Amino acid sequence: FKPAWYAIYFAKKAGRNVIGKGEHYYISGNRDGSFCIVCTNREESELHIGITLENIQEPGEYVVSEEFVNEQNGSILNEWEKMEYDKNLSYEEIAYLKRISVPARKKYYVKMEEGKLKQDIILQANEMRLVVIRKIEEDK
Repeated sequence: FKPAWYAIYFAKKAGRNVIGKGEHYYISGNRDGSFCIVCTNREESELHIGITLENIQEPGEYVVSEEFVNEQNGSILNEWEKMEYDKNLSYEEIAYLKRISVPARKKYYVKMEEGKLKQDIILQANEMRLVVIRKIEEDK
C-alpha cells in the first residue's frame, strides 16, 4: 500500500469524535473510553510532540499501541527506490514489497496520574503515526 492509504486507514481507526487538535495531530475519544492520536510530520527533520490528556475519569493503567509509517518502516516507495524504481519487477519482488510495506508496531503501558495521561511522541521525517490508548480492564 502507498503511504496515502495508511493515512486514510489511521484516520478511519481513530474515528470522528475529535476532542483536540494541534498543527501536527488530532485526538479522538471513543465510546469504549479509549483515545486515539493521529500524528503527521511532513518535514524533513524529526518532530517532537508533547500531549497531555486531562480529566481522565478512569484511574489506573493503560495500554498504548502505536502503528507508524516512515522512511524506514512500511514505506513501499523507499523500498522500491532500493530497486531503482524498476517497473519490471518479478512476482517474488512484488510479493516482497507487499510483505514488508506494513506499518511498524509498538506497545507499552502507562499509568494515569492525577487525572492526566502524558504522551511524548517523536516523529521521524515524513512519518505518520496512530496511537491508541486503552484502559486495562481489571478482573473483578
